[in-house]
Amino acid sequence: MSQKRFWETHVIDWEASAYEGAAAPGFLEKVASRFRGHLTVRFNMACKLLQELRPVSLLEIGCGQGRLLRRAIQEGWIQRGRGVDISTTAIENARLLARQAGLGEDCLTFQAAAVGEMDPAWLEGADAVIGLGLLQYLTDEEYAFLFGHLRGRTFAFDWHGRELSAINLMHTVYRLFRRYPFYRRFSEAQIRSLLAGYGFERPEIRREDCISMFVVRAPGSTN
Repeated sequence: MSQKRFWETHVIDWEASAYEGAAAPGFLEKVASRFRGHLTVRFNMACKLLQELRPVSLLEIGCGQGRLLRRAIQEGWIQRGRGVDISTTAIENARLLARQAGLGEDCLTFQAAAVGEMDPAWLEGADAVIGLGLLQYLTDEEYAFLFGHLRGRTFAFDWHGRELSAINLMHTVYRLFRRYPFYRRFSEAQIRSLLAGYGFERPEIRREDCISMFVVRAPGSTN
């Protein structure tokens, strides 16, 4: 199954299960949904970071239905937001939910595209870039595209650790059983090496519960 097809068919139910506690369809998904509490931790970490950074403009890659961007604008952490997601379904819903929240395109816009296909101007024009649950699904070519356009920007991404744990074992078995697309895990050393390969030498590492996130600040940034 391709990444695009995966997210087109799963994003709505997945977000409802992850963030709203909705009952997931099917026995296996009901079981899996019991182990998604860490996603709320990750979302809250992103909120705390945006409260600190307060960039004028924010680009979220892998924005889903735009939950984080809407929150950031409504709370006054950012003035303008842009969201990109591989799922057309997610982007259509994000636009609808933004309109329902009274957020016009002057402050919040969306684009349906894979990372390697998105408009580079969106990356280069943002004060800050964030992605939650993104790096796990990207190819080497998409890493090159992404990090090649992030020089001079403040950006933050989380990663899924490689440590041996019951949760990681269950996650692996679950994905194999469902025949889901490839998924990458990293050690901290691998993350540092990946970033160093694109000239980012000193990422700030943040951890909370089982979530690991790195922040690279723009040169001269005071936040």
